[in-house]
Amino acid sequence: MFKGYLSSRDSFIFSFDDNVTNSILSRVKNSDYAIFNSDDDYIGFGSDLEWFSGYCEQYNYHEKILNQSDFTMENFEVFQIIRRPI
Repeated sequence: MFKGYLSSRDSFIFSFDDNVTNSILSRVKNSDYAIFNSDDDYIGFGSDLEWFSGYCEQYNYHEKILNQSDFTMENFEVFQIIRRPI
């Protein structure tokens, strides 16, 4: 398994509450630090969103997606978009 930062120009993070109209989308600004993975169950997005440690600050993405730095994750979903020729 790869450990360290992965580069991506297409990465983004987002948040929304129960009212989906209150959503925040933040695209990566420093693509070299878009995604972080390690062998100790740590997954992060540019140090801006650290999933399993419950930490969120604005560093390598354009917008801060949460008002507070600490959070408790209730649910998460993972998607991959694969472009195919038409």
